[in-house]
Amino acid sequence: PPSTSPPEQVAPWPMVGRDADLESLVDVVAAAERGVPSYAVITGDPGIGKSRLAAELVVRARQRGMRVLIGRCSQDDGAPPLWPWKSVLDGLGVPLLEGVAGSEGEGGQFRAWEWIAETVRGATRDQPVMVVLDDLHWADTSTLRVLRLLAETTDRARLLVVVTWRSHPEPAGALADVAEALARM
Repeated sequence: PPSTSPPEQVAPWPMVGRDADLESLVDVVAAAERGVPSYAVITGDPGIGKSRLAAELVVRARQRGMRVLIGRCSQDDGAPPLWPWKSVLDGLGVPLLEGVAGSEGEGGQFRAWEWIAETVRGATRDQPVMVVLDDLHWADTSTLRVLRLLAETTDRARLLVVVTWRSHPEPAGALADVAEALARM
């Protein structure tokens, strides 16, 4: 059920100049609520407000009763593979290790990616879900492969995935593959 509590405040100052962008994103939330898997990409230069715009959308989605799961990519070289998906799964109360244990061997990695995608899809049966993956320009290949698999294999779900990445340099490698997959959605 939609929240009747006072609006959550993202920052002590109002967001300026992004009202049209935010309203377009709220339209995407509505599509996801209707069972149309939806994807939104927020790109731009460092510091331009990608994460802030996503945070404002999170507030709106929560007000509408969506479950919000957030994963942030780390720029640290020591971050383990699938780091942002660990946060998403933690938000569902499902340990990442539960699904990736025994993923060694031929096809094991793909089975782990498939398990993550199915776990996220499964959460949409109870209520609409918004997944935010922030700073994908720092994502490891496995994180990006899960996202691409989720997008390419989800036909019907109350799911919205919002991702952010820097527009420069242009996406390459696995991020370019994700950008292409999301552009087809």
